[in-house]
Amino acid sequence: MASNGVLNLNGSVALYGALTNAGTVNWQAGEMDVYNHPSFGETAEIWNEAGALWDIQCDQALVTQYNLVHFHNAGVLRKSAGTGTNTSYIYLNNTGTVHAESGVVQFTGGSDLGGSFQADTGATIYFAGGSYTLSSTPTNFLGPGAVQITGGFVTLNAFVGALDIYSAVVSGTLSGTLNMLNGGGINSPLTVLNNGVLNINGSLLIYGGVLMNEGTVNWNGGTVQTWGAQGGEIWNGVSGLWNIRCDQEMDDATSGYGRLPFNNFGTMRKSAGTGICTISLDFDNSGILDVESGTISFTGAYSNSPSASLAISLGGAAPGSGYSTISFFNPLSFDGTFSLSTRNGYLPNPGDAFRVLSYPSATSSFTCLGGLDLGGGILLQPQFGVTGLTLLATAYTTNASQPQLFITHTLGGAAITWPDGFPGWTLQSSTNLSSSAWTTVSNACGNQATVPISAPQQFLRLSH
Repeated sequence: MASNGVLNLNGSVALYGALTNAGTVNWQAGEMDVYNHPSFGETAEIWNEAGALWDIQCDQALVTQYNLVHFHNAGVLRKSAGTGTNTSYIYLNNTGTVHAESGVVQFTGGSDLGGSFQADTGATIYFAGGSYTLSSTPTNFLGPGAVQITGGFVTLNAFVGALDIYSAVVSGTLSGTLNMLNGGGINSPLTVLNNGVLNINGSLLIYGGVLMNEGTVNWNGGTVQTWGAQGGEIWNGVSGLWNIRCDQEMDDATSGYGRLPFNNFGTMRKSAGTGICTISLDFDNSGILDVESGTISFTGAYSNSPSASLAISLGGAAPGSGYSTISFFNPLSFDGTFSLSTRNGYLPNPGDAFRVLSYPSATSSFTCLGGLDLGGGILLQPQFGVTGLTLLATAYTTNASQPQLFITHTLGGAAITWPDGFPGWTLQSSTNLSSSAWTTVSNACGNQATVPISAPQQFLRLSH
């Protein structure tokens, strides 16, 4: 097509060789089938040269046959008519302009995303399939209509800036913000770097690689599934925050076949949602599990190391909406620390009880329990039962010259606690009150200690 030539396509067209346009092509009706099979002598491609116009005036499809065909656009590729969808199953090599004036222009074969893409009011450009590589926010996606990635495979190359995608499969490295607005997948390693943010807003399938988080993952909605048999796994690194803001489920897509654990070295926090978030994956915890709202229910195995920490928030009398809870469906052995915080100035009344942990059975105990003294003369006594941990609000005398001791049952012994604000006091024990020999009891946690159940009958006191 010479620069002064005009080609009007008004019916189905089969293209077997290269079509080069330096003038105007008006695609008015009919499907276009582009054949590329060199062994059959079919080598079709389309070249829309600088200064040329390829004008789409219909809602038809540009279909590649056999091998993927390239559409090389250095001019203007425009949809000027038709309120429906024109779909191109080709690879778009773009150095020119793609302009949607009406309806939808949809590419499913991938693109280098060069040149510019503009959608007018009421019009849309979708990248719904194929492969795309991005290292920064596309500045060539122009409105006022929507220009969006709605599918395909997106590789992030140390991506910075912000990007919204819908239902695409993602891999690479993320330093900016990625909003997965309609779910999607991860099919090979995706690393969220320290300053990266991944927002999950729909069902997500992780397969064929590890999601490694050293930044922030905000799980806002939708189920999260791993496919362990294909290498799908989650690692939350030391600097990583996995922020749960929904009441959804995390499980294995194959109902346990080849299931891999969630490895937590950083912080998993449930910060929103007053219902239950269910973790069906096995959970290996060497970091912080912080439940500020609602409940996390572990239906898979739970394991922890001495560096692990469980944290609960207290803001009312009702479980879930008032105070947070954690439930375990499998027997476990506690290690690490437990801590409690209050919110909104909440202070329970003496006698109020809060069942914060539930389990079928448990052994061992936490090395320390922090935050039990709520101030205002209220201390929470930890009461470890056969199937759960209950915190009992107990009154103590404020402004006292010496502390009060509280003794409750714990796993494997007795828990000894006393109010904060008495530095320099030492816990001592003796088996004979008439003897002057008192032995110092280790209390590395400050205002608490655990006396093993195997110890003989003892008398306890605080000495200053």
